[in-house]
Amino acid sequence: MAGAGWKEYSTGDLISATEFQTFIQDQVVQVYADSSARDTALGTNDAEGMFCFLKDSNTLQFYDGSAWVNFIGEGDITGVTAGTGLDGGGTTGAVTINFDPNSLSAGTVNVANDSISIIDADDSNNPKKEAIADLVSAIAGTNLTASSGQLNASAGGITEVDSFQITANVTSNGDLTSNWQRSTATGFAKIGTGMSESSGIFTFPSTGIYEIQAVIGFETRNQASPQIQIQVTTNNSSFTSALQIFGGERANNGGTAVTHTGTTFVDVTDTTQVKVKFVSNNLDSSNQVLSGTNTTFNFKRLADT
Repeated sequence: MAGAGWKEYSTGDLISATEFQTFIQDQVVQVYADSSARDTALGTNDAEGMFCFLKDSNTLQFYDGSAWVNFIGEGDITGVTAGTGLDGGGTTGAVTINFDPNSLSAGTVNVANDSISIIDADDSNNPKKEAIADLVSAIAGTNLTASSGQLNASAGGITEVDSFQITANVTSNGDLTSNWQRSTATGFAKIGTGMSESSGIFTFPSTGIYEIQAVIGFETRNQASPQIQIQVTTNNSSFTSALQIFGGERANNGGTAVTHTGTTFVDVTDTTQVKVKFVSNNLDSSNQVLSGTNTTFNFKRLADT
């Protein structure tokens, strides 16, 4: 069997079959085409300490008493020491090194120039390096923009605000087709493109959910109950009432001025088809809608359609 050691022979010594098997046959490096050829040749005669060479893989192996294992050989590495961000290591046997991020020292983040490690799912989960600025750019989406590794939030849903007034008191009934102007109230400034008005029909600048608010200054002198309607079309043709704002009634002819507010919401899915107008009713010289800052028509885009 392998491991018999060494024996010195003299000229003329007879070598028995047992000695030849033990000292020579079992202790040479046996050469085989592959592991299957080795296992067929040896059968159950594997012995601890045997060596073989497999030509298919150019591998030197030895039998450790239970299995054939690769012979690594002796090198000049006496130990493996874990460096920065690593743990493990050793001086004998199989050595394992693991990534240990908790052992890293804290740094100052430079989002424009620093990089981080990622697991790339598009490349068989191989580790990769990625710039923080590129990562932030990939995260940016609706209402978020990226610049030099920083995310910036935009205004969100409120992208349009506008307000209109009438320049003359309304004393007749029907569509309010004239005397329109954008609000001149102190401090007012529209947001976005703003509404477009033509002969009293208002066109929206973009699709979305809009809040439409009418703040009406009524002057009433009798029991006529004046009113303003907010009418909407979804086909750029037929208008229907979305809201009616009443000015109230007077029990006598003493007269009074009141302000009533009404709000409705419109889903503008198509700016060429969805439009709005304002219609008066029960108005005359004694019951009228006041002009200027007494009456305003406000438009606000709240969100996407």
